[in-house]
Amino acid sequence: MLIEKDYDLHQVLSVVQHEIHRAAMDRKHPFRYVALGTSNDTIAMRYVVLRKVEKDFKLVLYTDHRSGKVDQIRSNPKGQLLFYHPQKKVQVIVSGIITFHNTDGVAEKHWQYVQGEARKAYCSVQAPGTPIDRPEEAYEWDSQMNSEHFAVLHFEPTSIEVLQLRGLEHLRAIFEKTDKWKGTWVVP
Repeated sequence: MLIEKDYDLHQVLSVVQHEIHRAAMDRKHPFRYVALGTSNDTIAMRYVVLRKVEKDFKLVLYTDHRSGKVDQIRSNPKGQLLFYHPQKKVQVIVSGIITFHNTDGVAEKHWQYVQGEARKAYCSVQAPGTPIDRPEEAYEWDSQMNSEHFAVLHFEPTSIEVLQLRGLEHLRAIFEKTDKWKGTWVVP
């Protein structure tokens, strides 16, 4: 279990934030791969990698700026991240506002952390989602391996919902951010 019923709300928020911080640093942490939900006319979900947690609990993700998720974010910057830890039986939903950075100082700073073969994920000749005749056509990369298509998504949380599964005694809390985080217990 990640949270217990005798925890106060401050402890719950602290433990959840700590676990998300750990995930950004530990490649094997279950929160490392997180489902990102965005929408415009339709809702789209996909797994992304949590890359970093910055001050003020701003979450950092990377993508190719030509991807459909960026178009959705341009249209509607609201999104959700869904985390699940199977061993600790806890689900966390983080709602927030997403901004993206491409070909600016923020993107350039983060590009230096993307090394070697990993850069290919952002340097394909064809944009993500482009129809192709054969799978091999997707494996063509720009020989310069530059940051032209690399984008950083900054996810600024506005609410955090925690659901601790505990048989017949589930625990659920919701935290809203105004100036600081304010939480309340709710019926699961």
